[in-house]
Amino acid sequence: FVDLVLGRARPDAGTLAVLGERPGSAAARLRTGAMLQSAALAPQLTVGEHVELHAGYYPRPRAVAQVLALTGLADLVERRYGALSG
Repeated sequence: FVDLVLGRARPDAGTLAVLGERPGSAAARLRTGAMLQSAALAPQLTVGEHVELHAGYYPRPRAVAQVLALTGLADLVERRYGALSG
């Protein structure tokens, strides 16, 4: 079902709309999201590099410095992700 909603699979029969949009369309992707069951962040990247990487998923992301300040991570911007505590 999730693959259908995200537009990764086509329905065998009938039609499907996601918030009134075609699944997988740019308009639907802007209004939906999915989280992997398991994910691994690259331990060699810094906190700032990870924020910048993930900001690229959005059409109008906040500035990296603003995100770091809002989340209390500004002091960790240069720390490698792999060096953070769990």
